[in-house]
Amino acid sequence: MTTLAAPAGLALATVVDRVGEIMVAAGTFIAVVAVGAALPALMRRTGGRSGLTPALVILTGGAAITFVAWLAFTIRCSQSGCHVKPSYTVFGLEPWWRRKHSWQWSGQLILASIGLVTASVALALAARRRKNARNALIAARLFYGVWAVVVFVIPAIWEVFVI
Repeated sequence: MTTLAAPAGLALATVVDRVGEIMVAAGTFIAVVAVGAALPALMRRTGGRSGLTPALVILTGGAAITFVAWLAFTIRCSQSGCHVKPSYTVFGLEPWWRRKHSWQWSGQLILASIGLVTASVALALAARRRKNARNALIAARLFYGVWAVVVFVIPAIWEVFVI
């Protein structure tokens, strides 16, 4: 890396870090509001809980995933694991999880935050028996599926076969 590229990359990572922090705060706030909006409909609901279980499961799991994403964003890699040898790159791509100042840390946090918002909206829609609840639920599953691939599957394959 040249001396000019390093500060620019660090500045970009810092800006994206702030965006990630703002997104997780906004996502948490929106999720609390959506769950709060769902409570009156849940209290009035009669005829069982059909249609609510998938939304509750995704929201509960999504809250845990968002917490794990925030924890990973906060802790990042340890000092001993924060190095990338030139042999670790594949097609010019480096393992972002081994870089402390990588924009992908914030990207995975943003992805989890969007999933949390979508899952909480899915619960609010399911509590009101809206047909759009299914679409929101599918979108939340998609966000969390992409998050899992980016954060777990790709790094695991990379660590096993490349490094």
